[in-house]
Amino acid sequence: MTKANWIDVSYSQDPNKFDYQAAKQAGIQGLIIRAGYGKTQDTAAAQHIANAQKYGFMWHLYHYWYNMGGEAEWAVQNAKSLGLTANQYLLLDMEDKSLPADWNGQFAVFRKAVGGTYKVGLYCSDSPYKAKFQDSQLQQLKVARWVASYSYEPANYDIWQMSGAGSGGFGSYTGDVDRDYTKSDILSLYATTNINPVVTKPTADLQYIQPIMLQPGYDTETNIYGLGYSPDNGVHFYVTYTMFGRKYRQEDADRLWQYLRGFVSKQIASAVSLTWENIKGKPDLVLRSDLPDFDQFALKKNLPAPVDLSGYAKTDAVEAAKATAESALSNAEKAQSTADANSKALAIKADRNELPVIPTDLVHAAELDQVRVNITKAQQMANDAVALANNARTTIDTSNIHQIKKPSEYSEGFSYEVKALSDLGIDLTKYDASVQNGWIGLVKSVRVSVFNSAYVTQTVRVLGSYRPTTFIRNGSGDSWYPFELVTTW
Repeated sequence: MTKANWIDVSYSQDPNKFDYQAAKQAGIQGLIIRAGYGKTQDTAAAQHIANAQKYGFMWHLYHYWYNMGGEAEWAVQNAKSLGLTANQYLLLDMEDKSLPADWNGQFAVFRKAVGGTYKVGLYCSDSPYKAKFQDSQLQQLKVARWVASYSYEPANYDIWQMSGAGSGGFGSYTGDVDRDYTKSDILSLYATTNINPVVTKPTADLQYIQPIMLQPGYDTETNIYGLGYSPDNGVHFYVTYTMFGRKYRQEDADRLWQYLRGFVSKQIASAVSLTWENIKGKPDLVLRSDLPDFDQFALKKNLPAPVDLSGYAKTDAVEAAKATAESALSNAEKAQSTADANSKALAIKADRNELPVIPTDLVHAAELDQVRVNITKAQQMANDAVALANNARTTIDTSNIHQIKKPSEYSEGFSYEVKALSDLGIDLTKYDASVQNGWIGLVKSVRVSVFNSAYVTQTVRVLGSYRPTTFIRNGSGDSWYPFELVTTW
């Protein structure tokens, strides 16, 4: 399993609380530190750099891109002010949802501004990287390819961001820290100043010292930098000691075997007579016969996907509406039955002027009209109840998260949508880091018409952030008023 050997940090990882020593003990070699975003310096950049040097970490810088006028030149000057040297990388972080479509052209502007001042790198998620950039071109330009992918290893990268939110911290620091992995020495080669030049073969300026002494250089087989020697006066150079520890070769094993032969033989002889009862600290195991018949079980991945019920109402709400409709229909049927009976009775009655005595079982015209009114009301109640049952479910529109409607385009009543926060004009970078992971929101819109004027109130709940966050705004006609934050942390 691939293990992270670098991390990237910003003001989201408080340098006063971050456990640098625990990160070092976990095998982290260096830090990629955010220098700034837009035209603003990261408030923790200088302290992260100082602590990296204090605890012996290698380090580089990255800049979060907003495509502002003169931003590339500002990023270079900001890196200089933080002490970045020509031997280090300044990487461009391209991930903001508001960026124009031409990412390759914007990166070219940044690369031109950096020029020969620093080593250049690019950060991007794997999907837009494959869609917007040509990998062979970036390799030809010697751009460090920093690619993010949390569920699989990308095909082309120099630095792989393996995990983001939910990664956890180190030691006493429990906040999230992005993990990265470098499969080559691309970051360590240029992480510090005063690095000796690459040595691959003898030159007039450099004479190899025979193996009685060690000298710095690059291994001719693995290209790893460290202290080593040349057994053939420069034809080959073998690194023995690196910053990661001692490097052994086959000749080392051959030389040490005479000292290990007796010990290994004794261990093999002991292992031949080894019994299960003599093994100490063995794990608590079970026999195959003790295990259940797994043929009776199904794999979770083979289970059918759950039915999407987001567009349906709850059973109790539908049953209540159904009961209301049935009650209204029952009342309507009773009223209709009474009216039919009264109509039949009226049909067999004689005219009043033909009767000597006024019968008492005739229905007065006004009473019959009232019965008809009652029937009409009962039928309307039944229709309303059926409509209520049909509308007893609430749907959420996710068809186009980037389409923003005017207040006048909403229908009367309630509606729910999912929208991108950047399209709504909500910038979470102004708020606490605990809400900055969200980039979409659940939008509830309520339209009320009064005196031929439509008024709309819109509530946005941020999805995906650590803390629940809600914004609200009003609008009328074709105009919206600005959003206001209604929850705090």
